[in-house]
Amino acid sequence: MSIRKFEELIPCFLELININGAKKLSIQEMADELGVPLSDIETVMSVAQANELFTNDQDVLKITEKGKEALRIHREKYVHDRFIHRKRGIHRFLAKHKGKNSLDWHKHGLNNSNISNFYQNLEGIEGRIEEIIPLTQLRVGEKGIVQFMFGGRGKVQRLADMGLTPGAEIILNKKALLRGPIEIYIRNSCLAIGFGIAKRIFVKPIDS
Repeated sequence: MSIRKFEELIPCFLELININGAKKLSIQEMADELGVPLSDIETVMSVAQANELFTNDQDVLKITEKGKEALRIHREKYVHDRFIHRKRGIHRFLAKHKGKNSLDWHKHGLNNSNISNFYQNLEGIEGRIEEIIPLTQLRVGEKGIVQFMFGGRGKVQRLADMGLTPGAEIILNKKALLRGPIEIYIRNSCLAIGFGIAKRIFVKPIDS
């Protein structure tokens, strides 16, 4: 297994434990769920358990506090590098971050309160972070559940006042050309949102 694949599988494995809670999962079921060979899951489980990222009590897997921290680091780096500030290169998942357990979100206009809310929303995501996309990537007619917004206190509060809060269900109604406004239905209302703001609203697509 390549280093890159290994780095990707560890957080995916932790996300799988997080999704299934106290449900018993066989190694084969996990391999099938992640679409990888059984040997890859066995290797990932061995390393993750050695690093105390999860516990195994009669085939009931549970993420430890250390595992939750590793998962949070993975989620915030995924959001940062993929959607906020794209960078080339691979983050070593288990590498030390020079004593820093978090990215410096102050550089992106967030204050301590915004950062705290952002982390709470990341922890509350049900499912894998890879399933989360910006509102701008929804297709017309597609539904989504708001997971979190990225922005300063004033911007996030204005969105909340319009009903855009974590857990709210939306339907993308219309997209204007050339990064124009996006129209959505939310809480029985129709809202038009500028493209620049919409790309900082993150949703989980759901089946209609």
